[in-house]
Amino acid sequence: MHFLRVLMKRTVYRSVTTFILVTAFVVAFVSAVAVYTVAGVGDPDMPAGLRFVKAFTLVVLSPLVGASVVTYILRRKIGLAIKLIREEMDHVRSLEDLSRVRFREVDFGFEELNEIRAGLISLVERLNRIAVDRKTFEMELRLLQKIVVPSEGVRGWKRLARTVLGRIAEVVEFSYVFLVFLDQRGKVVYIFWHTEKDKAVEEEIRGKVGEVASFEHLYLKPRGRRPPYRKGNTRVRILDNPSMGGAVGGGISLTSDLDREEVEVIDNFLSVLIQVIGSLKALDEFTGKLEYYATRDPLTNLYNQRVFWELLNYEIERAKRHRYKFALLVVDVDNFKVINDTYGHEFGDKVLREVANVFRKTLRKEDIVARYGGDEFTVILPYSSSEQAFQVASRLAERLGRVSVRTPDGKSVKVTVSIGVAVFPDHAQDSRHLFLIADNMMYRAKEEGRNRIAAPTEVDVEEAARKMSKRSLVIIEAVENRKVFPVFQPIVDTYTMETHAYEVLMRMEGENRILNASEFVPLAESIGLIHKLDYIIVEKALTELKESSFNGRLFFNLSPKALILKDFVETVVGIVKEAGVSPDRIVFELTERETVRNLELLKNFALRLKAEGFHFAIDDFGSGFASFMYLKHLPVDYIKIEGEFIRSLISSRMDRAFVVSITAMCESLGIKTIAEFIEDESIFNAVKIIGVDFAQGFYVGKPVQKL
Repeated sequence: MHFLRVLMKRTVYRSVTTFILVTAFVVAFVSAVAVYTVAGVGDPDMPAGLRFVKAFTLVVLSPLVGASVVTYILRRKIGLAIKLIREEMDHVRSLEDLSRVRFREVDFGFEELNEIRAGLISLVERLNRIAVDRKTFEMELRLLQKIVVPSEGVRGWKRLARTVLGRIAEVVEFSYVFLVFLDQRGKVVYIFWHTEKDKAVEEEIRGKVGEVASFEHLYLKPRGRRPPYRKGNTRVRILDNPSMGGAVGGGISLTSDLDREEVEVIDNFLSVLIQVIGSLKALDEFTGKLEYYATRDPLTNLYNQRVFWELLNYEIERAKRHRYKFALLVVDVDNFKVINDTYGHEFGDKVLREVANVFRKTLRKEDIVARYGGDEFTVILPYSSSEQAFQVASRLAERLGRVSVRTPDGKSVKVTVSIGVAVFPDHAQDSRHLFLIADNMMYRAKEEGRNRIAAPTEVDVEEAARKMSKRSLVIIEAVENRKVFPVFQPIVDTYTMETHAYEVLMRMEGENRILNASEFVPLAESIGLIHKLDYIIVEKALTELKESSFNGRLFFNLSPKALILKDFVETVVGIVKEAGVSPDRIVFELTERETVRNLELLKNFALRLKAEGFHFAIDDFGSGFASFMYLKHLPVDYIKIEGEFIRSLISSRMDRAFVVSITAMCESLGIKTIAEFIEDESIFNAVKIIGVDFAQGFYVGKPVQKL
C-alpha cells in the first residue's frame, strides 16, 4: 500500500521508479522477443555467435534508448525549474528587490522542488522583513545624524534651525517644516520654506494646530532643484505638554510618497525635531539673557564694574588713536547708608533704581553709565573737555536733586549726590590713574559738604601721581621685605557645615595700616610684581597649613599675569614640594578678567597645573562672556558663582534661574559649585535648597590669620 501511495505522488522518486519499471518491462519484452527470434524465427543458417550478438544488441540497445529518452525528459523538466529559480534570483540586486521575487507563482513540476520553493519563499519573506527594518533603521540613523547641532555655540537658534533642516532635506524631501511655540502672545508659528512660499499654508496650519497669534516665514537654501509643494501631504505632531523654549508642536510637508514604515519614522522623528529646535531656542534665549546680565547690574540694569573697566580701557585706546579728550565722572549717593539703615535695603534699592533712571534720561546715548558698586556710579563722557564734563555733572546733580522717593511710612526722601571729575589725557594717562583722580575728587566733594562737584587742579593731579608713586614704593618694599601675609576664609559644605577648604586672601603691611588686596593688586599687576607677591603668599600659606591640624584644601587666587610667565608653574611646583604638601590639596583659581583674552594660552596653563596634580577653579563665574567656553575647554574642578547673582538670589527671578541652571549643569559635568557672598541665613538657605555644594561669606565664616 505504501508503494502505491508513493506512486500516486508526482515526485522525482515516482519518476525514477516508473523509469525502472518501464525499462524492466522493455528489457523483459525485448528479451522475450530476442529469445524467441534466436530460438527459431530467425535465419537457421546464421552462425550461433552471430545470432548471439544480434540478440545481445537487441536486449541492450533498446533499454538504453528508452533510458535516454526518459532521462532527457527528466533533465528538461528539472532544468526548466532551476532556470526559473536562477532568473528570479538574478533580478535581486539589492535588499529592496527581494519584495519583487515571484516564486509563489511558479510550479516546478516536482513535489520536492515545490517544497524547496516554499522554503525559498519563507526565506525571501524573512529577508524582506529584515530589509525593511534595515531601511527604516538607516533612515532614522541618517535623520538623527543630520540633527546633530555644532558644539561651538547655540546663539541664533533660527540660523541653527536652518542648518539642521537643510541637512534633513538631504534625507527626506519636503516643501516646508513648521514649528509652533507658545509665548505670552499665544501660539507663534515659524515656517521654514524649502520651496516657494504658498499663502494657503497658513490656513492649512491653522486647521491643524488651532488659533495662531502670528506667523513668521523663513527660507532654507535649497541644494539643487526646489521640491514642489504638495497640499495635504503634511505630517503633524502636537506635544502633550510644552517642551523647552515653549515648543508645542510642528509638522513637515512631504513632497514624495513614502511607505508605511518610512512615514512612521517621520512621525517619530518629528517629536525629536521639535524637542531639539525647542531646546535650541531656549538655550539661545537663556544665553542671550546670561550675556546681557553678565554685563549688567541686575538691580539698576546699568553696566557693571567689570564692563566699566573694559570700556574705560577701550575709550583710552580710542582717544589716543583719534586724539580726543573724554571725561570720567564718579558719582556717589549722599547719606545712602543712613537711608538703608532707616528704611531697609528694599527701599535703598528703590532709591538706586530712581538714580539710574535719571542717568538714562539725562545723558546722551553714546555716554557710558555703570553701577560701580553699592551706591557709587561711574560715567564715561566721550569727546568732553573739563568744562563740558562740569556742565554735564551739574545737570545730573540738578535733576537728581529733584528726585523725591516716598518711604514706607509715607514720608519723602530727597536724593543728592557728590561727583568727582577727571579728564583724559589732561589729568592722567592710564585708566587706573584716571579713576583714582576722579574717585579722590568725589571724596573731596563729600568732605566739602556733599551735594557738590569737584574737579582736580594741577596740585591734585600731582598729589595723585605722588600717591601712585608712593604706593608703588610700598609694593616694592613689601616684596623685598616679604610684608605680605595670608588670611584664610572658610569654604563650608552647605549640608554638613564642615569646612571643606579655605580661600587664601592677600594682605599687605603699609601706610601705617593693613591694606586689602583691592588696594594694591591692580598696581602690582601694572608694575609687574604681582607674581612675586603670589610666590610669597603660597609659601607662607603652606607653612601655616603644615603647622595646623586642618586636612582640607587651600584655594589660591592667581593673577592672569601668571599665564605669560614661563617659569611660574615650575616655581610654584618647587615651593609646594619644598613645603611637603600634596598638590591634591591645592586649588588655583583664576578670575574672569579682561586680561585673559587668549583661551588657548589659558587652556595650556590649566593643563600644566592639572598635570602636576593641582586642582583648578574659575572665580566670579557668569560675570564675563567666556564663562561657558571655560567649562568646555578647561579642566575645571570648581566654579565660584558670581557674587552679584548670589546677593540678589532671593529678590531676582533671573539671578535665581541662573544659579539653578549653572548648578544643575555643573552637577551633570562633575564640577563642584561654590556660592560666594553668603551674608545672611536666608541667602544660605536659598543656595542650600538649590543644591550648591559649598558656601563662602561672612555668614559662614570671616577671614582668620591662623588655621
